[in-house]
Parts: sequence; C-alpha cells; structure tokens
Amino acid sequence: RNLCFIHDNMLNPNAVSLQQENDADSPLELSFAELVNFGLNRVEGKDKLSVIGYFRQRIASHYQIRIPSEIVDYVIIYLHYDDESELYMGNIHETHEAVNRNRHTWTMFISAAKNKLKVPRSIAQVRYFLHPTFRPSKIDESSPPFYLRRIGWGTFNVEAHITFKPEYRRPPCYAIHALSFSNYASLTQIDFKQKQQISTVAAIFHRREFKFKDKEAFALDIE
Repeated sequence: RNLCFIHDNMLNPNAVSLQQENDADSPLELSFAELVNFGLNRVEGKDKLSVIGYFRQRIASHYQIRIPSEIVDYVIIYLHYDDESELYMGNIHETHEAVNRNRHTWTMFISAAKNKLKVPRSIAQVRYFLHPTFRPSKIDESSPPFYLRRIGWGTFNVEAHITFKPEYRRPPCYAIHALSFSNYASLTQIDFKQKQQISTVAAIFHRREFKFKDKEAFALDIE
C-alpha cells in the first residue's frame, strides 16, 4: 500500500516491476520516473498541495534550504497514494413514512474502504443489475461513488459489473451484495477475480460482509 514497492525498489531505479492483474497476468514494466508519475496522477490535488505547502512553509522557510522536487513527490505518494487493492460494494438504508409497504429507501455505492464511504478513483463505470420487478433493472452509473437510490419493500441480491479506468490495467469484474434493511450501512468485499456474472445461489456465502448499525459508525467521506 501507499506505493510501498517504490521504497522496496529504490536501490534499482532503472526499472521497477509493478505487478498488476491483467488479461495476460503479466507484470507491467515501468521505469522509476514512470512509476512516480503513475502514483502522482492518482493523488487528489488538495493532498498534493498540503504536502507542497508543508515543505515550503515549515521546511524551506525555516531552514532556508531548497527541497528537491523528487523528494516532495515521493512524500506525496507515500502519504496519499492508494492502489485500491480492496474495494467494497454496499448499500445505505433509511426508512420513511409511506402509505404502502414501500417504506425503505436504499442507496447502492462502491467504496475504497470498509469502515467508511471512501470514493474510489480506479473505477470508470458500474452497471447495476436489480431485481427484474424494477424498471429498468439494468442501470449504468459513471460518477463515483456510483450511487443508485431506490425505494422498495423487500431485499434481494444486487449484482454489478465494474469497469476500471484504462490506466489501472485492471480487467472488468462482477460483484454481488445482499441488500440489507437491518443496518444503516452494509458492505461486501469485491472479488477482482470474479469475471463472470454471479449466480444468486450461495453467491454471498464466500464473501466478507461488514455492517454498521447507525450513521455515527459509518462516515460518508465525500466532499
């Protein structure tokens, strides 16, 4: 995590082997400079500015020295880069007054953390597959965290086809989550190796689930 492979390979700056899962299951060879740029391009601008500001205000001004930009870049990556090696599909649930039994409001999402809703950066699009009684039952979302809000009365398994951004060199995968009305938030870990649409029979049994009873236990890390 945090691009630790850069630290592990600093003694060999000419070439660094970044193992990424792709269709050929072959390593992606990047030069050290390319690897640094790869990491920097996936760090939020505000996080970059916070590190740059620290070096300018606290280090350069106090000690009257110029910090090489390469060092600043490495610190930015070390502190803020996330390769999103784990992703989670989940739903938020709230109840409301209704004249019929459709009193459950649920919102699907994809998160880069299991203990809060952290917006993922590696995903390009998510296609949700809902129960066939919904019209439409297949919905594409392209804006992270890929919210899908619906109102209903019963639970079911929500499937998703996830497409990643090309620069991450991660093939598409399928995910499944058992819609939950008994908690404020419920998440299921995504299996990147799942390349085919998942059968609803025993599909949840082998997947890790995380549940949070109320809003205080599950933060929405969204600006």
